[in-house]
Amino acid sequence: MKEHRTERVSPGTENDVIEILAQFGWELVNSQEIYNEHTEVDGVEVTTYGNDFFGGIMKGATGSDGKISVKQRQVVTHFVALQFERDTSIPHYKKLKELGDDYERCLSCREPKKPIKRTVVLAIGVVILLISIVLAIIEGNSPEVWELIAIGVFGGVMLPFTAVGWVLYKKRSVSYISVLQLMQEIWDKALELNCNE
Repeated sequence: MKEHRTERVSPGTENDVIEILAQFGWELVNSQEIYNEHTEVDGVEVTTYGNDFFGGIMKGATGSDGKISVKQRQVVTHFVALQFERDTSIPHYKKLKELGDDYERCLSCREPKKPIKRTVVLAIGVVILLISIVLAIIEGNSPEVWELIAIGVFGGVMLPFTAVGWVLYKKRSVSYISVLQLMQEIWDKALELNCNE
């Protein structure tokens, strides 16, 4: 008996997907690149000149009561449709299927993003507030009460918010690295099974 599956992938990832699925017993039977480009109407804007003095001048100058602008956008559909099949009687089918399912579950794990935006906001805010305090001191004034309150509130909110972001990023990074290691282990097991056919 044969199993079938179809994948829609971007042209740049076609070879990677074929290689990954081949590792788990899938054979490519058909590949078709789909490219479609068309224009869609995104809206219509109607401008009428009106019946006042200015409208009369515009009507006389253009010979019309107004204008119609049609907004359009280009829509591009570009992907590769890959069709695969796998024979259920291949050696180690059950184990390859299980490893393939585990591998695909790992693919849903995304690399965490660093909390750069909140770090930049914190740094800019602290620099601005410190500059205003230093300028006040240079001019011989003591910092305004609002500046001290702003530093306290801003630092009291943004500093923990940023710190929590980095702690969560670190935890997620560790999890992501362990998922990558698991994927490598799965890949190695599948490779070993394929070599033992």
